[in-house]
Amino acid sequence: MNQFLMVLYSAALGVCLGIFYDIFRITRLIINPKNLSVFIQDIVYFLVSGLITFLFVLIFNYGESRFYILAGEALGWIIYHISLGDLIYRKLKNTVKNRQSKSAN
Repeated sequence: MNQFLMVLYSAALGVCLGIFYDIFRITRLIINPKNLSVFIQDIVYFLVSGLITFLFVLIFNYGESRFYILAGEALGWIIYHISLGDLIYRKLKNTVKNRQSKSAN
């Protein structure tokens, strides 16, 4: 497969992993977990994302791990996190705060 396409696909995978991480972040906003729960959620996220990355490399690049694949994945995750992910998180954070303040009154 073309290296440029692999970088694009891995960046798309990075965006998907960013969305997956946002699920954990949003859950933390809603339920306000303890430190142990956050630690376990992070471990689960890293194990699942590591497995997904492994399977991606295995399927799309015949198991040959290359730096540009991991760099593309990281770039996609970062771009999502500082753009759309940040926007979604801020909006939901405001919504959760508003609902909590209304329920407290």
